Amino acid sequence: APEEVEAHVLLAGALAGLRDFEAAVVETERAIRLAPDRANTYAGLGALEMARGRVDAAENAFKKATALDHTSAAPHLALANFYWIRERNADAEQAVKRALAFEPTSQAAHRVMASFALALNRPAEAEAHLTKVLGLTKAPDDALALADFYISRRAEASARSVLAALEKTPAAALAAVRLATLDHAAGRTERAYARLDQILEKTPADSEALVARSRLLLADGRHDEAVAFARKAVAASPAHSSAARVALGAAQAAKRDTNAAANAYADALRANPRAGAAHLGLARL
Repeated sequence: APEEVEAHVLLAGALAGLRDFEAAVVETERAIRLAPDRANTYAGLGALEMARGRVDAAENAFKKATALDHTSAAPHLALANFYWIRERNADAEQAVKRALAFEPTSQAAHRVMASFALALNRPAEAEAHLTKVLGLTKAPDDALALADFYISRRAEASARSVLAALEKTPAAALAAVRLATLDHAAGRTERAYARLDQILEKTPADSEALVARSRLLLADGRHDEAVAFARKAVAASPAHSSAARVALGAAQAAKRDTNAAANAYADALRANPRAGAAHLGLARL
Protein backbone atom coordinates (compact mmCIF):
# COMPACT_ATOMS: atom_id res chain seq x y z
CA ALA A 1 0.00 0.00 0.00
CA PRO A 2 1.19 3.57 -0.65
CA GLU A 3 0.88 4.31 3.06
CA GLU A 4 3.30 1.50 3.86
CA VAL A 5 5.83 2.83 1.34
CA GLU A 6 5.64 6.29 2.89
CA ALA A 7 6.07 4.79 6.35
CA HIS A 8 9.35 3.14 5.31
CA VAL A 9 10.54 6.37 3.68
CA LEU A 10 9.71 8.41 6.78
CA LEU A 11 11.41 5.89 9.04
CA ALA A 12 14.48 5.96 6.80
CA GLY A 13 14.59 9.74 7.10
CA ALA A 14 14.35 9.56 10.87
CA LEU A 15 17.13 6.96 11.04
CA ALA A 16 19.32 9.07 8.75
CA GLY A 17 18.75 12.02 11.07
CA LEU A 18 20.12 9.84 13.86
CA ARG A 19 23.06 8.97 11.57
CA ASP A 20 22.09 5.30 11.54
CA PHE A 21 22.68 5.04 7.80
CA GLU A 22 22.78 1.24 7.69
CA ALA A 23 19.26 0.95 9.08
CA ALA A 24 18.08 3.86 6.92
CA VAL A 25 19.28 2.03 3.80
CA VAL A 26 17.42 -1.11 4.88
CA GLU A 27 14.15 0.84 5.24
CA THR A 28 14.69 2.59 1.90
CA GLU A 29 15.29 -0.72 0.15
CA ARG A 30 12.06 -2.04 1.65
CA ALA A 31 10.24 0.98 0.23
CA ILE A 32 11.80 0.29 -3.19
CA ARG A 33 10.66 -3.34 -3.13
CA LEU A 34 7.11 -2.18 -2.44
CA ALA A 35 7.18 0.54 -5.14
CA PRO A 36 10.10 -0.01 -7.53
CA ASP A 37 9.02 2.75 -9.91
CA ARG A 38 9.42 5.71 -7.51
CA ALA A 39 12.35 7.86 -8.63
CA ASN A 40 12.56 9.93 -5.45
CA THR A 41 13.07 6.80 -3.33
CA TYR A 42 16.11 5.88 -5.42
CA ALA A 43 17.40 9.44 -5.07
CA GLY A 44 17.06 9.08 -1.30
CA LEU A 45 18.93 5.79 -1.46
CA GLY A 46 21.71 7.53 -3.39
CA ALA A 47 22.08 10.16 -0.68
CA LEU A 48 22.24 7.47 2.00
CA GLU A 49 24.84 5.47 0.10
CA MET A 50 26.92 8.63 -0.24
CA ALA A 51 26.64 9.23 3.50
CA ARG A 52 28.05 5.79 4.26
CA GLY A 53 30.81 6.09 1.66
CA ARG A 54 29.56 3.63 -0.95
CA VAL A 55 30.28 5.77 -4.00
CA ASP A 56 29.45 3.25 -6.75
CA ALA A 57 26.19 2.26 -5.10
CA ALA A 58 25.26 5.92 -4.73
CA GLU A 59 25.91 6.63 -8.41
CA ASN A 60 23.84 3.62 -9.46
CA ALA A 61 20.93 4.74 -7.29
CA PHE A 62 21.01 8.30 -8.64
CA LYS A 63 21.15 6.99 -12.21
CA LYS A 64 18.20 4.69 -11.54
CA ALA A 65 16.22 7.71 -10.32
CA THR A 66 16.94 9.59 -13.56
CA ALA A 67 15.92 6.55 -15.60
CA LEU A 68 12.55 6.37 -13.85
CA ASP A 69 11.63 10.07 -14.03
CA HIS A 70 11.54 11.58 -17.51
CA THR A 71 9.51 14.66 -16.62
CA SER A 72 11.26 16.63 -13.86
CA ALA A 73 14.64 18.15 -13.16
CA ALA A 74 14.99 16.91 -9.57
CA PRO A 75 16.64 13.49 -10.08
CA HIS A 76 19.09 14.91 -12.62
CA LEU A 77 20.04 17.66 -10.18
CA ALA A 78 20.65 15.06 -7.47
CA LEU A 79 22.94 13.19 -9.86
CA ALA A 80 24.66 16.46 -10.79
CA ASN A 81 25.30 17.22 -7.13
CA PHE A 82 26.82 13.76 -6.70
CA TYR A 83 29.16 14.33 -9.65
CA TRP A 84 30.09 17.82 -8.44
CA ILE A 85 31.04 16.50 -5.00
CA ARG A 86 33.15 13.83 -6.71
CA GLU A 87 34.80 16.60 -8.80
CA ARG A 88 33.47 15.10 -12.03
CA ASN A 89 32.66 18.53 -13.38
CA ALA A 90 31.89 17.56 -16.98
CA ASP A 91 29.45 14.84 -15.85
CA ALA A 92 27.83 17.27 -13.42
CA GLU A 93 27.29 19.84 -16.13
CA GLN A 94 25.76 17.29 -18.48
CA ALA A 95 23.37 16.16 -15.74
CA VAL A 96 22.17 19.74 -15.21
CA LYS A 97 21.73 20.21 -18.95
CA ARG A 98 19.55 17.10 -19.00
CA ALA A 99 17.57 18.54 -16.10
CA LEU A 100 16.93 21.68 -18.14
CA ALA A 101 15.99 19.61 -21.17
CA PHE A 102 13.27 17.89 -19.15
CA GLU A 103 12.22 21.04 -17.29
CA PRO A 104 13.37 24.24 -19.07
CA THR A 105 11.73 26.48 -16.46
CA SER A 106 13.32 24.77 -13.45
CA GLN A 107 14.54 27.58 -11.22
CA ALA A 108 16.72 25.16 -9.28
CA ALA A 109 18.44 23.90 -12.44
CA HIS A 110 19.19 27.42 -13.65
CA ARG A 111 20.57 28.34 -10.23
CA VAL A 112 22.80 25.26 -10.20
CA MET A 113 24.02 25.97 -13.72
CA ALA A 114 24.82 29.55 -12.71
CA SER A 115 26.84 28.24 -9.76
CA PHE A 116 28.72 25.82 -12.01
CA ALA A 117 29.45 28.58 -14.52
CA LEU A 118 30.79 30.88 -11.80
CA ALA A 119 32.95 28.13 -10.33
CA LEU A 120 34.34 27.35 -13.78
CA ASN A 121 34.93 31.04 -14.59
CA ARG A 122 32.33 31.35 -17.33
CA PRO A 123 30.66 34.62 -16.33
CA ALA A 124 28.58 35.11 -19.47
CA GLU A 125 26.81 31.79 -18.89
CA ALA A 126 26.32 32.59 -15.21
CA GLU A 127 24.73 35.92 -16.11
CA ALA A 128 22.36 34.24 -18.56
CA HIS A 129 21.13 31.72 -16.00
CA LEU A 130 20.82 34.28 -13.18
CA THR A 131 18.84 36.52 -15.52
CA LYS A 132 16.62 33.58 -16.47
CA VAL A 133 15.90 32.81 -12.81
CA LEU A 134 14.93 36.41 -12.13
CA GLY A 135 12.67 36.38 -15.17
CA LEU A 136 10.94 33.26 -13.86
CA THR A 137 10.52 34.35 -10.25
CA LYS A 138 10.58 38.17 -10.20
CA ALA A 139 11.74 37.60 -6.61
CA PRO A 140 13.85 40.19 -4.74
CA ASP A 141 16.30 37.52 -3.56
CA ASP A 142 17.02 36.56 -7.16
CA ALA A 143 17.41 40.22 -8.12
CA LEU A 144 19.96 40.60 -5.32
CA ALA A 145 21.80 37.51 -6.58
CA LEU A 146 22.03 39.03 -10.06
CA ALA A 147 23.11 42.39 -8.62
CA ASP A 148 25.82 40.67 -6.55
CA PHE A 149 27.05 38.99 -9.71
CA TYR A 150 27.31 42.36 -11.47
CA ILE A 151 29.08 43.88 -8.46
CA SER A 152 31.60 41.02 -8.46
CA ARG A 153 32.23 41.72 -12.17
CA ARG A 154 32.50 45.48 -11.51
CA ALA A 155 29.58 46.11 -13.85
CA GLU A 156 28.34 49.11 -11.86
CA ALA A 157 25.69 50.33 -14.28
CA SER A 158 24.06 46.90 -14.57
CA ALA A 159 24.14 46.41 -10.81
CA ARG A 160 22.56 49.81 -10.17
CA SER A 161 19.83 49.09 -12.71
CA VAL A 162 18.84 45.86 -10.95
CA LEU A 163 19.07 47.41 -7.47
CA ALA A 164 17.02 50.46 -8.40
CA ALA A 165 14.06 48.20 -9.20
CA LEU A 166 14.07 46.99 -5.57
CA GLU A 167 13.48 50.42 -4.05
CA LYS A 168 9.87 49.73 -3.04
CA THR A 169 10.19 46.05 -2.20
CA PRO A 170 10.93 44.23 1.08
CA ALA A 171 14.55 44.04 -0.11
CA ALA A 172 14.95 47.83 -0.31
CA ALA A 173 17.36 47.99 2.64
CA LEU A 174 19.53 45.18 1.25
CA ALA A 175 19.61 46.97 -2.10
CA ALA A 176 20.56 50.23 -0.40
CA VAL A 177 23.48 48.54 1.37
CA ARG A 178 24.81 47.39 -1.98
CA LEU A 179 24.26 50.82 -3.52
CA ALA A 180 26.22 52.35 -0.63
CA THR A 181 29.12 50.02 -1.39
CA LEU A 182 28.99 51.05 -5.05
CA ASP A 183 28.87 54.74 -4.09
CA HIS A 184 31.91 54.37 -1.85
CA ALA A 185 33.87 52.51 -4.53
CA ALA A 186 33.05 55.31 -6.97
CA GLY A 187 34.33 57.96 -4.56
CA ARG A 188 30.90 59.19 -3.47
CA THR A 189 31.73 58.72 0.20
CA GLU A 190 29.18 61.06 1.73
CA ARG A 191 26.41 59.53 -0.34
CA ALA A 192 27.49 56.04 0.75
CA TYR A 193 27.36 56.89 4.45
CA ALA A 194 24.05 58.74 4.00
CA ARG A 195 22.42 55.65 2.49
CA LEU A 196 23.50 53.51 5.44
CA ASP A 197 22.49 56.15 7.97
CA GLN A 198 18.99 56.23 6.47
CA ILE A 199 18.67 52.48 7.03
CA LEU A 200 20.03 52.63 10.57
CA GLU A 201 17.76 55.51 11.52
CA LYS A 202 14.79 53.29 10.72
CA THR A 203 16.30 50.00 11.91
CA PRO A 204 19.28 50.55 14.26
CA ALA A 205 19.91 46.79 14.56
CA ASP A 206 20.11 46.11 10.81
CA SER A 207 23.16 43.83 10.82
CA GLU A 208 23.78 44.12 7.06
CA ALA A 209 23.92 47.92 7.26
CA LEU A 210 26.09 47.80 10.39
CA VAL A 211 28.56 45.43 8.72
CA ALA A 212 28.65 47.59 5.60
CA ARG A 213 29.29 50.74 7.65
CA SER A 214 32.11 49.00 9.54
CA ARG A 215 33.72 47.97 6.27
CA LEU A 216 33.49 51.45 4.77
CA LEU A 217 34.92 53.02 7.92
CA LEU A 218 37.74 50.49 7.85
CA ALA A 219 38.48 51.34 4.21
CA ASP A 220 38.62 55.01 5.19
CA GLY A 221 41.10 54.32 7.99
CA ARG A 222 38.63 55.04 10.80
CA HIS A 223 39.53 51.94 12.77
CA ASP A 224 37.96 52.71 16.15
CA GLU A 225 34.61 53.51 14.56
CA ALA A 226 34.88 50.39 12.40
CA VAL A 227 35.32 48.25 15.52
CA ALA A 228 32.36 49.94 17.23
CA PHE A 229 30.00 49.31 14.32
CA ALA A 230 31.25 45.74 13.90
CA ARG A 231 30.50 45.08 17.57
CA LYS A 232 26.98 46.43 17.08
CA ALA A 233 26.62 44.12 14.07
CA VAL A 234 27.72 41.10 16.10
CA ALA A 235 25.20 41.96 18.80
CA ALA A 236 22.46 42.32 16.18
CA SER A 237 23.28 39.29 14.03
CA PRO A 238 22.09 35.69 14.52
CA ALA A 239 24.45 33.29 16.24
CA HIS A 240 24.94 31.36 12.98
CA SER A 241 26.01 34.47 11.02
CA SER A 242 29.72 34.86 10.31
CA ALA A 243 29.75 38.16 8.36
CA ALA A 244 29.62 40.45 11.41
CA ARG A 245 32.31 38.45 13.18
CA VAL A 246 34.57 38.64 10.13
CA ALA A 247 34.05 42.42 10.00
CA LEU A 248 34.98 42.67 13.67
CA GLY A 249 38.09 40.57 13.10
CA ALA A 250 39.17 42.75 10.17
CA ALA A 251 38.67 45.98 12.14
CA GLN A 252 40.55 44.67 15.16
CA ALA A 253 43.36 43.38 12.95
CA ALA A 254 43.71 46.88 11.47
CA LYS A 255 44.15 48.19 15.02
CA ARG A 256 46.91 45.60 15.59
CA ASP A 257 44.77 43.93 18.26
CA THR A 258 45.86 40.49 17.13
CA ASN A 259 44.36 38.39 19.91
CA ALA A 260 40.95 40.03 19.65
CA ALA A 261 41.03 39.69 15.86
CA ALA A 262 41.92 35.99 16.09
CA ASN A 263 39.06 35.41 18.54
CA ALA A 264 36.60 37.17 16.22
CA TYR A 265 37.70 35.09 13.24
CA ALA A 266 37.46 31.92 15.35
CA ASP A 267 33.90 32.90 16.30
CA ALA A 268 33.13 33.40 12.60
CA LEU A 269 34.40 29.90 11.82
CA ARG A 270 32.35 28.39 14.62
CA ALA A 271 29.32 30.01 13.00
CA ASN A 272 30.36 28.91 9.51
CA PRO A 273 33.38 26.59 9.17
CA ARG A 274 33.52 27.39 5.43
CA ALA A 275 33.79 31.17 5.86
CA GLY A 276 36.65 31.88 3.47
CA ALA A 277 37.14 35.44 4.69
CA ALA A 278 37.72 34.18 8.23
CA HIS A 279 40.29 31.62 7.08
CA LEU A 280 42.05 34.31 5.06
CA GLY A 281 42.00 36.72 8.01
CA LEU A 282 43.58 34.15 10.29
CA ALA A 283 46.21 33.36 7.66
CA ARG A 284 47.11 37.05 7.46
CA LEU A 285 47.40 37.28 11.22
